[in-house]
Amino acid sequence: MKYLVFVKHSGNIGMLGVERVVQIKKRLHEALDKGSIVGAYAKVGGGLVLIINSPDIAHLTFELRKHHIINAEITPLVALTALLDTWISHHTDRKVAV
Repeated sequence: MKYLVFVKHSGNIGMLGVERVVQIKKRLHEALDKGSIVGAYAKVGGGLVLIINSPDIAHLTFELRKHHIINAEITPLVALTALLDTWISHHTDRKVAV
């Protein structure tokens, strides 16, 4: 399942130092290559927006805490096609598609 994770602004990247930023960039690329992170964006004015693949919310929460991400808002995402299929099924068959 995919989750939208908004990490609030918590400081200035300049305070981290070059070595730490290089390490973060490397880990980000690894997660993108592996597919556990689908997209990663910085918000102008501070904060991060991540789209993360995770088997469930418990696993996602564990991973966020493991990486010291504690100030995040998490929103589950559903594929729009699945939502449309469910809506069509409900309105034609009067039952929910699985």
